[in-house]
Amino acid sequence: MTFDAYRGVLRLAPARRLLLLMMVARVPHTAAALVLALHVVEGLGRSYGEAGLVAAVLTVGIAVGSPWRGRLLDRIGLRRTLVPSILVQAVAWPVMGLVDYAWLFPVVLVAGLFEPPVFALSRTSLTVLVPTEQRRTAFALDSILTDLVYMVGPAAATLAATRAGTQPVLVVVGLATTAACLMLWVTNPPVKAEPVAATAPDAATAEACDLPPSRRPVWAEPGLLLLLAGSFVAMFAITGTDVGLLAALREAGELPALGVVYFWWCAGSVAGGLLYGAWHRSANPMWLLVLLGVVTVPVAVGGSVWSYSVLVLVAGLACAPVLTALTEAISHRVPETRRGEIMGFQGSAYTIGTAAGAPLCGYVIDTVGPWGSFVTVGVVTVAVGLAGAAVLRRARAARELVADAAPPDPVLRS
Repeated sequence: MTFDAYRGVLRLAPARRLLLLMMVARVPHTAAALVLALHVVEGLGRSYGEAGLVAAVLTVGIAVGSPWRGRLLDRIGLRRTLVPSILVQAVAWPVMGLVDYAWLFPVVLVAGLFEPPVFALSRTSLTVLVPTEQRRTAFALDSILTDLVYMVGPAAATLAATRAGTQPVLVVVGLATTAACLMLWVTNPPVKAEPVAATAPDAATAEACDLPPSRRPVWAEPGLLLLLAGSFVAMFAITGTDVGLLAALREAGELPALGVVYFWWCAGSVAGGLLYGAWHRSANPMWLLVLLGVVTVPVAVGGSVWSYSVLVLVAGLACAPVLTALTEAISHRVPETRRGEIMGFQGSAYTIGTAAGAPLCGYVIDTVGPWGSFVTVGVVTVAVGLAGAAVLRRARAARELVADAAPPDPVLRS
């Protein structure tokens, strides 16, 4: 393990500029859903349940729009894909602060459908700008920078909304998202390699998930579906931990310290991402899912701010590595012409995992208490990881059996 791998990525000026640009572009996204929920509860005087319905509509819009926008990224390029996002985001978010509750639903849905394809663009462009052997480090660095954004964005948005009100902050979210789109439009990061440099799907590095690359549609390709399911479960686990921490600290009367606990959680993820990115080889993402589940369950025994901080610091060590490994495996399994689309599907898997985790874990918390959220997501994640690892092992054994049964090459026999 050596941290020189990070120097190698950061020496690539285009990749360095892209990572910094994506970090800035993600800031409004990290604050958007939280500000919207605060607006429904504080600005419109509605319940948290009604705020959850609005958030669900936003989630549906993003989940549907993400693969669609990623496909456009592959077909028509970045700039033409961004034009509708620039127009919609500049109008939709300020309008949310002016309409009543019923009209929020169509406005939020449109905003979600035309969400800028930041996730798909970041990972797609990195595969173009960074050599294959450095992708794991580049993806890890991207995950680390995303964690840093999440350490700042939601807290800053909450502070601004409580001080200035939600309407001005919704306007700022819209303007910031539009500004991010304009920056992307001006810089125009590449989403495809030059024709002379374009290559077929990378079969050698696909061994990270023990499955061969494929050009079949997502719904007809078990390997991709398995990795997308892993992406869903990873975000389900992270969201369940998030909701569990909120409920646990609220029950303990320590809700103002939530930011402290989140800080240590993100710090653990940053540390784990740094270590994984510097590692000398790729890891099977299914085994990393198992690890994520194993380190999440003990958070259930926390009882104070500092005990939760220590436990989530350990749990966070697995967050960035599993997300990085899943993205790396997916990027190696699809041809360049479909990477934007498939990264969009992964973004949708993350979004749906988040949307499913919050209400399901909320129900568990209401039934048995906050500890149940950590145990539930931990057990589910371990089970899915073990099942996925078993599928990969069988697939590898089947390929080896077919290879052994194949007749010898006539040239070799002669």
